[in-house]
Amino acid sequence: GASLMITADCGITGVKEVALANELGLDVIVTDHHQVGEEGLPQAIAVLNPHRKECDYPFRFLSGVGLAFKLAIGVRNGLHSVGRKKEDLPNLKRHLDLFALGTIADVAPLTGENHILTRHGLGVLSTSAKPGLVALKEVAGIVGNVDARSVGFGLGPRLNAAGRLGKADSGLHLLTTTDLSVAKALAQELEQTNQERKEIQEETFLEAESLMRNEIDVDSQRVIVLASEIFHPGVIGIAASKFVDKYHRPTVLIALEDGIGKGSGRSIPKFNLFKAFTDCSSHLIQFGGHAYAAGLSIQEENVAAFSDAMNAVGHRHLSEEDLIPEVKIDTTLDISQINFTLYKNISMLEPFGAENPVPSFQSQNIKIKEVKYIGKEKNHVRFRAVQGRGQIEVVAFNFASIFESLDTAPEQFDIAYELHLNSWNGREKLELRLLDIRGV
Repeated sequence: GASLMITADCGITGVKEVALANELGLDVIVTDHHQVGEEGLPQAIAVLNPHRKECDYPFRFLSGVGLAFKLAIGVRNGLHSVGRKKEDLPNLKRHLDLFALGTIADVAPLTGENHILTRHGLGVLSTSAKPGLVALKEVAGIVGNVDARSVGFGLGPRLNAAGRLGKADSGLHLLTTTDLSVAKALAQELEQTNQERKEIQEETFLEAESLMRNEIDVDSQRVIVLASEIFHPGVIGIAASKFVDKYHRPTVLIALEDGIGKGSGRSIPKFNLFKAFTDCSSHLIQFGGHAYAAGLSIQEENVAAFSDAMNAVGHRHLSEEDLIPEVKIDTTLDISQINFTLYKNISMLEPFGAENPVPSFQSQNIKIKEVKYIGKEKNHVRFRAVQGRGQIEVVAFNFASIFESLDTAPEQFDIAYELHLNSWNGREKLELRLLDIRGV
């Protein structure tokens, strides 16, 4: 039987579980990037975690896949040091595609070492011959170069969908199969599962919104905590993220079953969710995570007290101003300054993602022309921004209601946006993606 267990992206708070494994004669190596729990480190033969107090590794933001990759490097170096020839050892550069996929999908900071390895990994991913990745790109409609957005919104959600709905083996088999026909069948299965996930996620989000309207006054809450037996535990993290985007408050959604709740929380920049859970740990069975995302388990009867405790922490650490969403502007541009040279220079900073966001700009005193409502439900807007002799097309996703209520009296507006390259049928053009707008 097995004599060694290696964890990936978990185990740092599993003190009891690792102790049991030791009793059963198993050696354990823990690789986990989450925060160390109050009980301290598990008694494993090795614990790879950049958040250990005694860890002096210079980069502390490797994700779970990053730590697994570092372990693989260590094993490879160890084998070489005891006489194995380099040509007989795996070329780990070929697996940087998996590093990039996991780092982006886990929303790890794309800075420092993560940025460098993910940049190279996206190049490997773009040309990867791994059957699973070839098939996954095919069902996601991704052709040619793969960027961070393609991973974050295309590959990652499809791969994660299986685990969210309790079928994680499909993703594992997809990434490990060497048979392209098997990979294509698994990718189609994941595509179907992802569609199911989207439907369940929307149902959970709408149920949570209904529950919030009926049970709490959101304006009085620093932290939103909602629990229901209707919530699906596999999608509450994504639904919580949507709450944060819409209401700009830390949000914890708890799926209840048989008196036990499994919760997932997401947060805003000024509120450390893991520390808040630590402060409220007397109400919890178990918890883990980091500043922006964390999970928990809780007895159903403790949910109300936990909600009160979280809001008490929220009132101590969050002001009213902290709950107002901000659009951070990097610099001001005239429309006439926007061109392909600027876009290419910005692209040199890719990949963009967590802690390395897409640069955002503002242009002032803009005239709006040719407003069109687009999309199946006409909830998006396309218009032409004109400033002096400069003009460019702007796409505003989910801005229809804002445009309908916008005071049309001002002749000019200030707009905040990101620069985007629209590629269609072999033709490319620059356009702006609207972030915010105000009348002058």
